[in-house]
Amino acid sequence: MQLCTNMKTKGIEVYTVGFQIDNDKAKTMLAKCATSSAHNYSAANGDQLKQAFRDIALKIAFLRLTN
Repeated sequence: MQLCTNMKTKGIEVYTVGFQIDNDKAKTMLAKCATSSAHNYSAANGDQLKQAFRDIALKIAFLRLTN
């Protein structure tokens, strides 16, 4: 979790994607690691997984890298 916190502190947007996760602790860890609830995805099947990555791709399409 410290890695997630460190990335977010440095302004890095953290997306998490869980696939067929039944473990509540794992779900909680992914949710806490993500920048926000909008950055956390949970997919139960292949179609939901594809949609999660499509959503992320759309969100980062306008991302601008700075130095």
